[in-house]
Amino acid sequence: NVLRRLRVGDREPDIFEAVSRAAEDSDIILISGGSSKGNKDYTKRVLENFTGNVFTHGIAIKPGKPTILAYDRKFHTVIAGLPGHPMAAMLMFRMVIVRWYWEKSGRRTRPPYRARISENVSSNQGRETCLPVKLIRDSEGFTAKPVHAKSGSIAALAGADGYVRIPRNQEGLNRGAPVWVEVKFIFECSEKRGSACRLSGGISPYPAAGRVGSRCGESWTHHCGGRICQIFQSVLQFLCHGRHCGHQRPYE
Repeated sequence: NVLRRLRVGDREPDIFEAVSRAAEDSDIILISGGSSKGNKDYTKRVLENFTGNVFTHGIAIKPGKPTILAYDRKFHTVIAGLPGHPMAAMLMFRMVIVRWYWEKSGRRTRPPYRARISENVSSNQGRETCLPVKLIRDSEGFTAKPVHAKSGSIAALAGADGYVRIPRNQEGLNRGAPVWVEVKFIFECSEKRGSACRLSGGISPYPAAGRVGSRCGESWTHHCGGRICQIFQSVLQFLCHGRHCGHQRPYE
């Protein structure tokens, strides 16, 4: 269950206090933003001072490179400093936090969809690339159409059904190449008698549990009560919150 949501300014003492309070009764703490190397990016310093156990700052992936991971031995709390850009934050949440939760809880991951890429795509050698795509059903199966946008675009994130992972040692993809598409945010919710819920638009055979509108993160809403779903909803609230779409607190 999500215990609390806090909005903290770019002040190191305030961030430290918020993390200290949350660690006392939390298994996982998610911090959105402040993970890069700017003058006001204090997350790494706060986690170093609080835990003494930051085991990574920077992952060879695009988007999402400045992700920070730490573990507090005193309270046995996992702490993740996610990037501030919506697309990067959501992808790293899905690839790191959700996957870790699945492994620890024994839940099965959904298999990816087999598709063909619709156009030539270049990638950043030296870093794995996560390419958001829109899945289009055709007579031969699925075509994956890249969604071209910067990692700060929450509207582009809403328009993607999933993502393709391009290995760090690969130059890119040629049109028609076979790819595996990992569906963006679909969870099997065993919290309510095995029912499933859908947090975004896409090709899931499961009906959305709730939907209010079509812009920005508004379309991401459901009410199944699953733990991961509550966490995801909280992250979305941090990312949107009127800053990227003009809505006011769309998840309350």
